[in-house]
Amino acid sequence: MMRSGSTWLYNAVRLLLQQAEQPVYGFWISDFRRRDARHARYLIPKLIEPSRVLADAAWRCYTCHRDLRDVAVSLHDLGKVSDRGRQLGWLQAARTGHDFWSPRANLDIAYADIVNSASSVLADLAVDLDLTIAADNLSTIASTLASLDGARAAPGGLDPETLMYKEHRFDGRPGRYVDSLDPRTEELIVQAHGDWLRSHGYLTAHRRTY
Repeated sequence: MMRSGSTWLYNAVRLLLQQAEQPVYGFWISDFRRRDARHARYLIPKLIEPSRVLADAAWRCYTCHRDLRDVAVSLHDLGKVSDRGRQLGWLQAARTGHDFWSPRANLDIAYADIVNSASSVLADLAVDLDLTIAADNLSTIASTLASLDGARAAPGGLDPETLMYKEHRFDGRPGRYVDSLDPRTEELIVQAHGDWLRSHGYLTAHRRTY
């Protein structure tokens, strides 16, 4: 799911495999270059939208999710939305992507767990990837992930290694929408996605006081 830790997750898998000295080629799905993939044992594509072809071909699949109200705030921070209609459209795309990938994923990781328990998430990923990595090395990877940036990103583009924008990170506190999302937009999000929010436990957390 976009703006839900997906780039952290991509880099986590990349760094875990590199820690295990495995040759990898990571890429945004639309930027795949066959010549760069020739010597890799593992290909790590990053994508948000549904793809049955890639889902069927994947050895492992990972996704993540976040309160859609916080996703709305993060999209605004990133400059992806200029009005409420576009904001709601992006959220529908995020929901559609997650609805597709979640049942196909080996792990569907909550954004709050990435924020609050990064080393534990890395340990779960390592186990699922059949990697044996010491706890100290997992902590080092967690620290590396926390410091990654998009330093080599061209304006409006992505860093070729981390797949991060030059300005990628914002205030990532879970529940930030309470202070940052206007009540009418929140109401419309709950109307459209209340079933999803409820099934993931978000309608009981960080409740707004009007």
